Amino acid sequence: MKINFTSENEKELKNLIADAVLNRSVFYGPIGQTYNVFELVDALSINSLKVLSNYIQSNILKLSIDDEWTENPNKEKIKELEISKRLISLIIGWKLYQVELEENLKEKVRLQKQLDDLMESQKTPEELISELKSKIEAL
Repeated sequence: MKINFTSENEKELKNLIADAVLNRSVFYGPIGQTYNVFELVDALSINSLKVLSNYIQSNILKLSIDDEWTENPNKEKIKELEISKRLISLIIGWKLYQVELEENLKEKVRLQKQLDDLMESQKTPEELISELKSKIEAL
């Protein structure tokens, strides 16, 4: 699966993290749990972040008013929650992208070894003799 985490996503993530650090933002999760931005990035797993995102989304829905003609007194709180949800979404995307990069690197190493083994198996006896002679001379 290809993770679609772009450089624009990374810029937005960095800006939101900087804002969260400078504002000393606290993120509230289920059962009264609190997190700072460092915990979101370093300590929480992707699944934990998804749970937190769903919790924030449910809070947004609770504060929302379906009536388009009534001004919502919670609109500032909803805006804050939407920013928090976006930050968490970007962290999830970044973490998934990091996992993908790591898996791609492992696959590249595996394929390179397979290629090297195949190339070695295709060498003629003359090539092997030549390599051994050059190694002996180097000693």
